[in-house]
Amino acid sequence: MKVRWRAIVVGVVLVTGINIFDPVSNYMIHSSAFTNSHMPFSLLFGVLALGFVYNPAARLLFPSAVMSRMDLAAVLAIGFLGSNVPTLAQRFVSVISAPNYFASPENEWHTYTLPNLQSWLFPGNIGDSVGRFYQGLPPSDPVPWEVWFEPLVWWFALLIALLGACFCLSVILRKQWSERERLTYPLAELPLLLV
Repeated sequence: MKVRWRAIVVGVVLVTGINIFDPVSNYMIHSSAFTNSHMPFSLLFGVLALGFVYNPAARLLFPSAVMSRMDLAAVLAIGFLGSNVPTLAQRFVSVISAPNYFASPENEWHTYTLPNLQSWLFPGNIGDSVGRFYQGLPPSDPVPWEVWFEPLVWWFALLIALLGACFCLSVILRKQWSERERLTYPLAELPLLLV
């Protein structure tokens, strides 16, 4: 059984909606973090809506549009990959900007830490751009992309290499773990039950 293109589109739309709503939820509404767990609530809600609202309605109105188990599994996989992006991005950007922002005379980072850090890996605090990241940018000021561009390019290159290595390692280990040793994956039980 193949995954239909419709499932991929639904998965991408679901992840896009989650990634748009998460910062709004965190910073404007000040509600719970919907993507900060092993089974993100927003993804769980989306898959449950597909299974219990969309599929029964499609069965009645358009039987050919019903999503199969493989389609739901594809939506879930796309959701797992994409729904944690806001949480990871928020933490990542705050970590790489911290050395320049939190350096003070008391901790002496200007003397001992900052000279040992490569300047191309961390955004410089030119014009208090890193300070404005933490304190908020005035509405009339543009985002200082020139400070962030080079460090983000280098860090994303490293992250893409790490993700590629993890993917390759999982391909190598999958057959041994799932077919020969028949290991169970407890975190995958709930998604399999949902599908």
